Amino acid sequence: NTFNKTDSSETVVELNIGSGPASIISISLSADIDADGDVDFIDFALFAQRWQDDTGNTCSGADLSGDGIVNEDDLEEFILQW
Repeated sequence: NTFNKTDSSETVVELNIGSGPASIISISLSADIDADGDVDFIDFALFAQRWQDDTGNTCSGADLSGDGIVNEDDLEEFILQW
């Protein structure tokens, strides 16, 4: 298995099974708030700073559900990507 980072919000995984052709899957990490290719404590700190923020748009990337507020729905998505 080969893991390649292609940009700040997406990881590409190349799977080689046996001698057949490789399959490529793109994984979007919306919880990667600092856009460094992973979801870690830095992202959690940035997320926590925006807790209950309802300023609209993406709340500096912490509104993972897109409903305009950083709340339990976003925390659930963050945990899934941890």
